[in-house]
Amino acid sequence: MNIGPIILVFASIAALIWVSTRRLNGGSSCCGSGEKAEKKVRVADRNPKHYQYHYIANIEGMVCGNCARRVENAFNIQTGIFAKVDLEKKAVYVHSKYEITYADAYKYLNNLPYTLMDIRNNNDF
Repeated sequence: MNIGPIILVFASIAALIWVSTRRLNGGSSCCGSGEKAEKKVRVADRNPKHYQYHYIANIEGMVCGNCARRVENAFNIQTGIFAKVDLEKKAVYVHSKYEITYADAYKYLNNLPYTLMDIRNNNDF
């Protein structure tokens, strides 16, 4: 009996199990970072009608749900802001209790690998 093929099969199965568990425990994203999913920053008031100012910002570089979560968190961590990303449109809808400028939005995203293309008023929220 040749034991070589049996060892090869078991080694292949072990490698597959190791890769699968590593991916599950380490998270995965299309960004290739292998990091765990970003924890969502929860905003207490998620009703856009409770905010006076409404904006839409175009963001380049978002490619997955983890990217979208990072962008949302960058805005939602700010007091008086509720943001929601539309990944398909590469946009973030920002509802704020105060005016936001391009410089403000740029500052919120400054430590992230995404590019703020523009931010404009969005009265059609």
